[in-house]
Amino acid sequence: GLSVEGNLKPTIQFLLNCLDPNQTIKVDDHNEEEEEEEDDDEYKTLLRKCILKHPQILALSLANLSAKRDYFDAIETTCIDNDSIKNDGN
Repeated sequence: GLSVEGNLKPTIQFLLNCLDPNQTIKVDDHNEEEEEEEDDDEYKTLLRKCILKHPQILALSLANLSAKRDYFDAIETTCIDNDSIKNDGN
């Protein structure tokens, strides 16, 4: 069946890792330094905005999310490579 631990937590963790590979869902934030908490809040705010704007993302499987991330990473890499070639030619 569906559960927060089995379904939503892995999806949220995957999405946080897409924003910053060092991000993890923390059970206890009380022992963290203030600066780290500010960084966490920044990524959590970005993730919150993303989910509020596109709630259907939570229904996607991790495999589907991973494939979409890989696709967009490939597009980004291609665009960066093309920009680099254009700039080298001038």
